[in-house]
Amino acid sequence: MPRQEHALSVFVVDDNEMMRTLLRLTLLEEGYRYDGEASSTSSAVEQLRHCESDLVLLDVMMPNGNGLALLEWLKGHLPASMVLMVSAQRDRPTVEAALKLGANGFLIKPFSTQALLEAIGKLERQLAARR
Repeated sequence: MPRQEHALSVFVVDDNEMMRTLLRLTLLEEGYRYDGEASSTSSAVEQLRHCESDLVLLDVMMPNGNGLALLEWLKGHLPASMVLMVSAQRDRPTVEAALKLGANGFLIKPFSTQALLEAIGKLERQLAARR
């Protein structure tokens, strides 16, 4: 049973199945609406065309695409969606590029559940203030 119901809907894009599962279970346990997940940028584009998630958790490096290119697509096609980059890529140019392209935050893997929930909570409060 969720600890608290949240209005925030979340979509996950990560090529690592274990990471997608961990994020899905954590989000559902915490009461977030889970819109779905994709393991590739092309699959993400197809699915996100049909749902307007409040938040997209997005990995940077994927074998068949680039998360930064998908971030740029998201900001152009779903400008109301917030994007939290969730990646092991921690080099300054990558983080700066993501923020310049419009990412609303950058969480470096590995991370604790607490760090994830704090980052999502911050974005949830920002979204509530915009509405």
